[in-house]
Amino acid sequence: ALSNKEKEKYMKAKELVPVDLENSLTELSELNSEVQEALQKRQENLIKLYSICQRYYQVSQTANNWLEDAQVLLQFAENGLDTENSEENLRNHTDFFNTE
Repeated sequence: ALSNKEKEKYMKAKELVPVDLENSLTELSELNSEVQEALQKRQENLIKLYSICQRYYQVSQTANNWLEDAQVLLQFAENGLDTENSEENLRNHTDFFNTE
């Protein structure tokens, strides 16, 4: 935007754009392109990191739930064998260890 305004100013005055100014404007344009590209890459990386963080949270929640369930099962084991509920406990253990 700035480079176009500067060029227009010289065009209206029917003067040649100084070489130094032309070089500076070209360099500014190139730098602007590089900055925009870097910003785009940074945004893509942030989106990717956000997705990874969400996945990490989900996995840690699943692991935490698994550990809580394992703790409950261990407490059952500490209380001794309950023959009346042995089949159900076996089913629960089988289901538990087949998940995750």
